Amino acid sequence: MIPILENTDLQDFCLAFNVQGRKNWEEKPSLCPLCGHDKMGAVELLGVKIGPFFWECEKCFSRFLRYSYSKTKRMLTKAEDLWYDLEKLDTIWLELPN
Repeated sequence: MIPILENTDLQDFCLAFNVQGRKNWEEKPSLCPLCGHDKMGAVELLGVKIGPFFWECEKCFSRFLRYSYSKTKRMLTKAEDLWYDLEKLDTIWLELPN
Protein backbone atom coordinates (compact mmCIF):
# COMPACT_ATOMS: atom_id res chain seq x y z
CA MET A 1 0.00 0.00 0.00
CA ILE A 2 1.23 3.50 -0.76
CA PRO A 3 0.94 5.15 2.70
CA ILE A 4 0.57 8.66 1.33
CA LEU A 5 -2.71 7.63 -0.33
CA GLU A 6 -4.48 6.86 2.93
CA ASN A 7 -6.16 10.28 2.79
CA THR A 8 -6.19 10.25 -1.06
CA ASP A 9 -4.84 13.79 -1.15
CA LEU A 10 -2.87 14.03 -4.38
CA GLN A 11 -1.27 17.28 -3.28
CA ASP A 12 0.36 15.47 -0.34
CA PHE A 13 1.47 12.70 -2.70
CA CYS A 14 3.02 15.23 -5.08
CA LEU A 15 4.90 16.86 -2.22
CA ALA A 16 6.17 13.51 -0.93
CA PHE A 17 7.38 12.45 -4.39
CA ASN A 18 8.83 15.86 -5.32
CA VAL A 19 6.34 16.38 -8.19
CA GLN A 20 6.48 19.96 -9.41
CA GLY A 21 3.20 21.76 -10.12
CA ARG A 22 0.06 20.59 -11.88
CA LYS A 23 1.16 20.94 -15.50
CA ASN A 24 1.53 17.63 -17.30
CA TRP A 25 3.75 16.53 -20.17
CA GLU A 26 2.42 13.59 -22.20
CA GLU A 27 5.81 13.27 -23.88
CA LYS A 28 9.10 13.43 -21.99
CA PRO A 29 10.38 17.04 -21.94
CA SER A 30 13.71 17.54 -23.70
CA LEU A 31 14.84 19.92 -20.92
CA CYS A 32 13.98 20.00 -17.23
CA PRO A 33 11.29 22.68 -16.79
CA LEU A 34 12.82 23.59 -13.42
CA CYS A 35 16.61 23.67 -13.91
CA GLY A 36 17.01 23.34 -17.71
CA HIS A 37 19.12 20.16 -17.56
CA ASP A 38 19.02 18.16 -20.81
CA LYS A 39 18.74 14.66 -19.33
CA MET A 40 15.27 13.56 -18.31
CA GLY A 41 14.36 10.08 -17.16
CA ALA A 42 11.15 8.21 -16.48
CA VAL A 43 9.76 6.84 -13.20
CA GLU A 44 7.49 3.81 -13.25
CA LEU A 45 5.25 2.97 -10.29
CA LEU A 46 4.65 -0.77 -10.06
CA GLY A 47 0.99 -1.66 -10.00
CA VAL A 48 -0.15 1.76 -11.19
CA LYS A 49 0.76 1.80 -14.88
CA ILE A 50 3.10 -0.10 -17.17
CA GLY A 51 5.62 2.39 -18.47
CA PRO A 52 6.57 5.90 -17.35
CA PHE A 53 4.29 7.50 -14.76
CA PHE A 54 6.40 10.59 -14.00
CA TRP A 55 9.25 12.34 -15.78
CA GLU A 56 12.33 12.99 -13.62
CA CYS A 57 15.28 15.34 -14.08
CA GLU A 58 18.56 13.47 -13.70
CA LYS A 59 20.22 16.56 -12.21
CA CYS A 60 17.77 18.13 -9.72
CA PHE A 61 15.60 14.98 -9.32
CA SER A 62 12.39 16.98 -9.65
CA ARG A 63 9.48 15.01 -11.04
CA PHE A 64 6.78 16.15 -13.43
CA LEU A 65 3.32 14.77 -14.14
CA ARG A 66 2.87 12.73 -17.31
CA TYR A 67 -0.90 12.67 -16.95
CA SER A 68 -3.39 15.31 -15.87
CA TYR A 69 -3.72 15.95 -12.17
CA SER A 70 -7.18 14.31 -12.02
CA LYS A 71 -6.12 11.25 -14.08
CA THR A 72 -3.03 10.82 -11.89
CA LYS A 73 -5.23 10.83 -8.79
CA ARG A 74 -7.65 8.27 -10.29
CA MET A 75 -4.78 5.96 -11.28
CA LEU A 76 -3.13 6.15 -7.86
CA THR A 77 -6.41 5.56 -6.04
CA LYS A 78 -6.98 2.32 -8.00
CA ALA A 79 -3.58 1.04 -6.82
CA GLU A 80 -3.79 2.07 -3.18
CA ASP A 81 -4.41 -1.47 -1.90
CA LEU A 82 -1.30 -2.91 -3.56
CA TRP A 83 1.87 -3.51 -1.57
CA TYR A 84 5.28 -5.06 -2.17
CA ASP A 85 7.50 -7.04 0.17
CA LEU A 86 10.89 -5.64 -0.84
CA GLU A 87 12.73 -8.30 1.17
CA LYS A 88 11.32 -10.98 -1.15
CA LEU A 89 11.80 -8.99 -4.37
CA ASP A 90 14.48 -11.36 -5.69
CA THR A 91 11.97 -14.25 -5.60
CA ILE A 92 8.79 -12.31 -6.40
CA TRP A 93 8.30 -14.25 -9.62
CA LEU A 94 7.69 -17.43 -7.56
CA GLU A 95 4.53 -16.03 -5.91
CA LEU A 96 1.09 -15.03 -7.11
CA PRO A 97 0.24 -11.30 -7.12
CA ASN A 98 -1.51 -10.03 -3.99
